[in-house]
Amino acid sequence: MSAESFTTAHAIGSSDADGRLWPMKRFFVCYTGEVKFTQYFLSMRQRPDRASIQLEWIQYVIDHPEREVIQSDGRIRRWASIAEVEGRYLRVILLPDRETVHNAFFDRRFVP
Repeated sequence: MSAESFTTAHAIGSSDADGRLWPMKRFFVCYTGEVKFTQYFLSMRQRPDRASIQLEWIQYVIDHPEREVIQSDGRIRRWASIAEVEGRYLRVILLPDRETVHNAFFDRRFVP
């Protein structure tokens, strides 16, 4: 998947009580269909072990998580079993907006 395949991109970030954006929490978001991704996700997706993860599986985990954990930074971890890959568990990390994918990978240590 290349950046050219995305129709829209914009920057989002976190702000403090005074409305100041903190650069370290800023992400560039890209859209494809209904799913939004960070630039970090797009760069990680180039890795051979992650290139095989299908967008349909990511959307499935977002829509049908078997477990969800909210991290201290507000990001959301979701897991679901993917039947097409022998029931391996896919972990999807979402930004606090609950719709932008920051990371996705098969979690070998996940215990249902």
